[in-house]
Order: sequence, then C-alpha cells, then structure tokens
Amino acid sequence: MPLASSDALPRIGGIATMPSRTHTFAKALGSILPQVDRLFVFFDKSTAVPEAFLGHPKIAPLLPAQFGDLAAGGKFLGMELHAGPCLYSASTTTFSIRRTMSRC
Repeated sequence: MPLASSDALPRIGGIATMPSRTHTFAKALGSILPQVDRLFVFFDKSTAVPEAFLGHPKIAPLLPAQFGDLAAGGKFLGMELHAGPCLYSASTTTFSIRRTMSRC
C-alpha cells in the first residue's frame, strides 16, 4: 500500500500537562489546537479531567488512572491510541508544534 501524501494525513498531537501548569496550558492550547486535527492531552497528577477541557471536539483527555503514572511520557500515548497513519508531534512546553511533526 503506498504512503499517503503528508498533506492528506491527519495532524495529531500529544501533550502532557499537570495542575501546576494550568495558567499556561490554556495559552498553549490556543496556539496548538489550530494546527492539529486531534490532540491527546495527558493530565499528569490529575484524578479528573478539568471541566474546561471536557467535550472539546479536538481534545482526547487521558488520565494516569487509565494509563499509569507516565508523567511527561504520557504525551506519547496518542501514537498508540490513534488508529492509522498520521503526522504526530508530542510536547510538554512548546506553543507551536508545526516544525516537529513526524509520520507515525
């Protein structure tokens, strides 16, 4: 099967955050969400998904109770959870992921 053009592949992101970064996380999302089709967010050190991020059509929330204490490594869960080819970028601090996309 031939590889799809990177223009045709969905852009998937993964990010890990924790409660102490709440004040900067919303700003990061404002920059990241327009660049991706789906964003897997690992809420490290959280027992529940913050209400502000529930039901967002692009955000797939992930919790340590589901996947274990992965800390910043939780940003890579989307590579396993997303079905099919994609362009994937993972981050804990970046405001722009455009230059770090890679095929998965």
